[in-house]
Amino acid sequence: MRTDLDEALVRKAQEGDRAAFGELYDRYRARLFGYLLKLAHDPALAEDLFQETWMKTLHSIAQFDPNRGGFKPWLYRIATNTLRDRMRHRSVRQGPELDAFSSEGEGERHIDHVASADPDPERQALGRLAKEDVNTAIQALPDGQRAAVLLRFQQGLTFSEIAASLDSPVGTVKAHVHRAVKALRKALPEWTDE
Repeated sequence: MRTDLDEALVRKAQEGDRAAFGELYDRYRARLFGYLLKLAHDPALAEDLFQETWMKTLHSIAQFDPNRGGFKPWLYRIATNTLRDRMRHRSVRQGPELDAFSSEGEGERHIDHVASADPDPERQALGRLAKEDVNTAIQALPDGQRAAVLLRFQQGLTFSEIAASLDSPVGTVKAHVHRAVKALRKALPEWTDE
């Protein structure tokens, strides 16, 4: 979703306002890192990609045209392309299995944060199991489906924003999301209504 605040911050950043770029960074850092971590399967690689994405964003912010789409899909396109470029140059496809990630704070695991919000130990355990099962099922998805479903449900992008982020037609994005949801429902029958 394109926001007025993003547009204002981008304009200021394009004029050289470092604080405005810092605010853009603060607004998107946790979610972007979580997205890269889920795609890369490797925390160290995700960190490298994260840093490289922000460097590319900083160096190309002056060329960003808000009339061609919002900042958020543009940022995720840079991140996705950075990952694709890195994977072309590396033979490593699978890294260590992911534990979980935080979109709430640095150094804090998402599972721990969610589980600790509920004082009931049984509900905490069920929440932890559900998160682990979902993370495992997401990791099993093909790359295109995984990226599309993460951008849609974790990052909240629209289908057109996902298409812009992944350089894919909207129809392909919708198909990826549909197939991913279908695969997740099949992989997680105990956590779905069906």
